[in-house]
Formats: sequence, C-alpha cells, structure tokens
Amino acid sequence: MSFRNYLDKVKRYFWFSKEEWLSFWIAVFCLAFIYSWTSWGPAGQFNLETGLKNLAIAIILIGLTLFVHHSGQRLTALWFGLRAEQKIWWYGLLIGLILTILSNGNIKVLAATGTLAYMLPVHRLGAFRYGPGVNILAKIVMAGPIANIFFAGIIKTIEWMGIISPAIGEKLFMLNLMFAFWNFFPIPPLDGSKIFYYSRNIYMLIFGTYASYVVLVHFFEVYSYIYSLLLGITIWLIYFIFVERKL
Repeated sequence: MSFRNYLDKVKRYFWFSKEEWLSFWIAVFCLAFIYSWTSWGPAGQFNLETGLKNLAIAIILIGLTLFVHHSGQRLTALWFGLRAEQKIWWYGLLIGLILTILSNGNIKVLAATGTLAYMLPVHRLGAFRYGPGVNILAKIVMAGPIANIFFAGIIKTIEWMGIISPAIGEKLFMLNLMFAFWNFFPIPPLDGSKIFYYSRNIYMLIFGTYASYVVLVHFFEVYSYIYSLLLGITIWLIYFIFVERKL
C-alpha cells in the first residue's frame, strides 16, 4: 500500500461513528468517575465543588488517554486495509464501579472497551477480502497499549521541558501506564486476550517489557525503553525455557 492511499483511508475511515462517539463518552465518564473517586475532598471529606472540578479534569485526562489508545488501533487497522470499531465492555465498567465503591477508590479498574475489526466498505479489485486473521487482529489491538506507553513517554519528556506542569504531566503519565496495564489483561474482550490467544510468547515479551518499564520508573526513576526491552526479552526467555518449551 502506498502512503498516499493510506492517508486517503485515514481521511475517510479514521473518525468514530455516532454510535462509537456515544460509547466513547460513556466509557470516558464512567472511567473518569472511577479515577476521581478519591478526589472529592481533602482527607476523606466530601466537597462538591472540589469533586466536580477534579471530575472535569479526570474527564479530560481519561478522554485523551482513551483517544490515544483507540487512535493507535484504528491507524494500524487502516494500514492492514481494515476498519477498527470499539465496543463498550459493560461488565468491565460494572466491575470497575463496584470495586471502586467497595474499596473506597483503592482499586481502580480502568478496562471498559474492546476492539473489533471489519473489512472496509470498498476495496480495489483483487484485494484480500476474507476478513482479519488472528495475527492481524492481535497486531491491531496491540497498537492500543503500545500507543499509550509511547504517549506516556512523550508526556514525561514535555513535562521535563517545562511545557506542562509536573502535576498534570505526572497524572497523565501514570494514567496512560495504568490504562495500558488493565488492557493487557488476557480477559475477553480486552486487548490482552487477543494477543494471548494469538501467541503466548509474544504476549509474555510485550507484557514483560511493559512490566519492566513500570518497575524501572517506579522504583529506580529510569525512563528507558531500551532497558525495558532487554528485561522483557529476559522475562520471555525464562518463560520460554521453564513453561512454553515444556508445553
């Protein structure tokens, strides 16, 4: 596919449909409510004005995070000649809300959508027409968490440059990592389930790399994709020797 044809597909098929926009904002509001549960007042006290302000901030941050996630998947799908469509995972939203209430905000499950892929309405004569295979679908959904991780790195770089405040930058950085974490879970219809179903080895490599990045950032303040990848390869190698090779 030429880059010009790809840009044409992006212009025609990238944007959400009306139904997808409705699902998008429902997911954003619910996830923002979960994310801001502990921000409705100082020291456990309830304050409506403070809560609404923090909820509005959470809606912006969650909306940006979710848009980056789905944009990565939609752009990747178009590269393969497919159209990605996002669906709300109602059970995930319900579980997230219940756990947030029961734990008083200590457990925040940010998993609310799944991704499907369909053939584009129009294809040139002779193009592949048989729908997405498991490997293509895995690559499409994989782009979502990866987009969040790279976006988190960009946000941290912008924060270091002094373009955005550390408070907002740190929140957006951690939110994208947290969102990628929950979507990596191998539970249908989350992204991780499609990657895991396609290849356990690839799943362990990617998740191991991601987990290594989080550990390096949280405990050592090392923001390195290269070190994370090396540790991810090590984790995959251990898994392959002691688990996958025996299977």
